[in-house]
Amino acid sequence: SHVQIRGSVPLFWEQPGVNVGSHKIRMSRGPELSAPAFEAHLNQTKERYGNQVFVNLLASSLVGSKEGEATLSTAFQTHHKATPEHSGIPHILFDYHAESGARRLEKLEAKIGEYIEKMGYFYNSGGRTLRNQDGVIRTNC
Repeated sequence: SHVQIRGSVPLFWEQPGVNVGSHKIRMSRGPELSAPAFEAHLNQTKERYGNQVFVNLLASSLVGSKEGEATLSTAFQTHHKATPEHSGIPHILFDYHAESGARRLEKLEAKIGEYIEKMGYFYNSGGRTLRNQDGVIRTNC
């Protein structure tokens, strides 16, 4: 098996409705108040899963219907860059909708394949653990 984790951008934000990107995004706390929670999230994730790779599936265009996604994506990247102790975490940008969604996943695989290969997978046979996964892909959407 291979474990990956998925979650929202680990910052304080809100929007009306349920679809990310379809409504105006509002950052509900400034960077100075979000930073401690952001760092705590990264620390807890590293402690639990080991090394991480961020896969950011949000839109990148600040113009148009996905403007809210781009706002979140930019805030996520800015906080990551401002956290020196986590600067070694790769941050892969992959605008899921612009890249044709599920029809073109080979482009995403080309970007993250090397990391998945390094992390490996968990393998148990006959009650014996033969291989452990070392690290996790953290996907936000």
